[in-house]
Amino acid sequence: MAVNASTEYALRALIEIYSSKEGLLSSQQLCKLQKLPKKFMEQLLGSLRAADILQSTPGARGGYSLARPAEEITFLDVMQAVEDDSLDLTCAENKGEHCMGPDCRFSFFLEELSDKQNKLFDSYTLKKIATMRKPRRKTT
Repeated sequence: MAVNASTEYALRALIEIYSSKEGLLSSQQLCKLQKLPKKFMEQLLGSLRAADILQSTPGARGGYSLARPAEEITFLDVMQAVEDDSLDLTCAENKGEHCMGPDCRFSFFLEELSDKQNKLFDSYTLKKIATMRKPRRKTT
Protein backbone atom coordinates (compact mmCIF):
# COMPACT_ATOMS: atom_id res chain seq x y z
CA MET A 1 0.00 0.00 0.00
CA ALA A 2 1.42 3.37 -0.97
CA VAL A 3 0.15 6.89 -0.46
CA ASN A 4 0.43 9.41 -3.26
CA ALA A 5 3.30 11.88 -3.57
CA SER A 6 1.26 14.72 -2.02
CA THR A 7 0.80 12.86 1.25
CA GLU A 8 4.38 11.59 1.33
CA TYR A 9 5.89 15.02 0.69
CA ALA A 10 3.53 16.71 3.14
CA LEU A 11 4.45 14.19 5.86
CA ARG A 12 8.15 14.60 5.14
CA ALA A 13 7.81 18.38 5.50
CA LEU A 14 5.77 18.08 8.70
CA ILE A 15 8.26 15.65 10.24
CA GLU A 16 11.08 18.02 9.32
CA ILE A 17 9.29 20.97 10.96
CA TYR A 18 8.42 18.90 14.03
CA SER A 19 12.00 17.70 14.36
CA SER A 20 13.65 21.10 13.89
CA LYS A 21 15.08 22.86 16.94
CA GLU A 22 13.34 26.12 16.11
CA GLY A 23 10.09 24.49 15.01
CA LEU A 24 10.11 26.96 12.12
CA LEU A 25 11.39 26.28 8.60
CA SER A 26 11.04 28.15 5.32
CA SER A 27 9.78 26.41 2.21
CA GLN A 28 13.26 26.79 0.76
CA GLN A 29 14.81 25.02 3.76
CA LEU A 30 12.23 22.23 3.56
CA CYS A 31 12.89 21.70 -0.14
CA LYS A 32 16.64 21.60 0.42
CA LEU A 33 16.49 19.27 3.45
CA GLN A 34 14.04 16.85 1.85
CA LYS A 35 15.13 17.25 -1.79
CA LEU A 36 11.62 18.19 -2.86
CA PRO A 37 10.41 20.32 -5.80
CA LYS A 38 9.76 23.91 -4.66
CA LYS A 39 6.54 24.69 -6.59
CA PHE A 40 4.87 21.46 -5.54
CA MET A 41 6.00 21.92 -1.94
CA GLU A 42 4.59 25.45 -1.82
CA GLN A 43 1.21 24.13 -2.99
CA LEU A 44 1.25 21.46 -0.28
CA LEU A 45 2.27 23.96 2.41
CA GLY A 46 -0.65 26.15 1.34
CA SER A 47 -3.04 23.20 1.65
CA LEU A 48 -1.64 22.32 5.10
CA ARG A 49 -2.06 25.95 6.15
CA ALA A 50 -5.66 26.04 4.90
CA ALA A 51 -6.36 22.89 6.97
CA ASP A 52 -4.91 24.52 10.12
CA ILE A 53 -2.09 22.02 10.29
CA LEU A 54 0.58 24.63 9.62
CA GLN A 55 0.87 28.32 10.31
CA SER A 56 3.22 30.72 8.59
CA THR A 57 5.30 33.58 9.92
CA PRO A 58 6.23 36.23 7.35
CA GLY A 59 9.58 37.96 7.11
CA ALA A 60 13.25 37.20 6.68
CA ARG A 61 13.25 34.94 9.75
CA GLY A 62 9.81 33.56 8.97
CA GLY A 63 8.70 30.17 7.86
CA TYR A 64 6.25 27.42 8.66
CA SER A 65 5.48 25.92 12.05
CA LEU A 66 2.88 23.49 13.34
CA ALA A 67 -0.47 25.17 14.01
CA ARG A 68 -1.30 22.66 16.74
CA PRO A 69 0.60 20.05 18.75
CA ALA A 70 1.97 17.07 16.83
CA GLU A 71 -0.16 14.80 19.03
CA GLU A 72 -3.27 16.39 17.50
CA ILE A 73 -2.29 16.10 13.84
CA THR A 74 -3.15 12.72 12.34
CA PHE A 75 -2.19 10.89 9.19
CA LEU A 76 -5.84 11.16 8.12
CA ASP A 77 -5.73 14.95 8.65
CA VAL A 78 -2.74 15.19 6.32
CA MET A 79 -4.33 13.00 3.65
CA GLN A 80 -7.50 15.07 3.76
CA ALA A 81 -5.57 18.35 3.69
CA VAL A 82 -3.76 17.42 0.47
CA GLU A 83 -6.90 15.78 -0.96
CA ASP A 84 -5.33 12.34 -1.25
CA ASP A 85 -8.05 9.84 -2.02
CA SER A 86 -5.66 7.22 -3.41
CA LEU A 87 -6.55 4.83 -0.58
CA ASP A 88 -10.29 5.51 -0.65
CA LEU A 89 -12.10 2.18 -0.61
CA THR A 90 -15.65 3.45 -0.86
CA CYS A 91 -17.61 2.53 -3.95
CA ALA A 92 -19.41 5.34 -5.72
CA GLU A 93 -22.70 4.15 -7.16
CA ASN A 94 -23.15 3.92 -10.91
CA LYS A 95 -19.44 3.70 -11.75
CA GLY A 96 -20.16 2.07 -15.06
CA GLU A 97 -22.37 -0.26 -17.01
CA HIS A 98 -21.59 -3.22 -14.73
CA CYS A 99 -22.24 -1.34 -11.46
CA MET A 100 -25.21 -2.78 -9.59
CA GLY A 101 -25.93 0.50 -7.79
CA PRO A 102 -27.88 0.25 -4.53
CA ASP A 103 -28.31 -3.55 -4.94
CA CYS A 104 -24.57 -4.18 -4.73
CA ARG A 105 -23.61 -6.07 -1.59
CA PHE A 106 -19.92 -5.47 -2.17
CA SER A 107 -20.30 -1.71 -1.59
CA PHE A 108 -21.37 -2.29 2.04
CA PHE A 109 -18.21 -4.31 2.64
CA LEU A 110 -16.08 -1.55 1.12
CA GLU A 111 -17.80 1.10 3.25
CA GLU A 112 -17.12 -0.89 6.44
CA LEU A 113 -13.52 -1.51 5.40
CA SER A 114 -13.09 2.19 4.61
CA ASP A 115 -14.44 3.18 8.04
CA LYS A 116 -11.94 0.86 9.75
CA GLN A 117 -9.11 2.14 7.58
CA ASN A 118 -9.97 5.76 8.42
CA LYS A 119 -10.01 4.96 12.14
CA LEU A 120 -6.57 3.38 11.78
CA PHE A 121 -5.21 6.37 9.85
CA ASP A 122 -6.71 8.70 12.45
CA SER A 123 -4.89 6.80 15.22
CA TYR A 124 -1.44 7.69 13.85
CA THR A 125 -0.36 11.14 14.99
CA LEU A 126 2.46 13.19 13.54
CA LYS A 127 4.39 12.72 16.77
CA LYS A 128 3.98 8.95 16.60
CA ILE A 129 5.01 8.84 12.93
CA ALA A 130 7.99 11.16 13.48
CA THR A 131 9.32 9.15 16.40
CA MET A 132 8.84 5.65 14.99
CA ARG A 133 12.00 3.65 14.55
CA LYS A 134 12.61 0.49 12.61
CA PRO A 135 13.17 -2.37 15.03
CA ARG A 136 16.71 -3.66 15.12
CA ARG A 137 17.38 -7.09 13.75
CA LYS A 138 18.19 -9.71 16.27
CA THR A 139 21.63 -11.14 15.81
CA THR A 140 22.04 -14.85 16.17
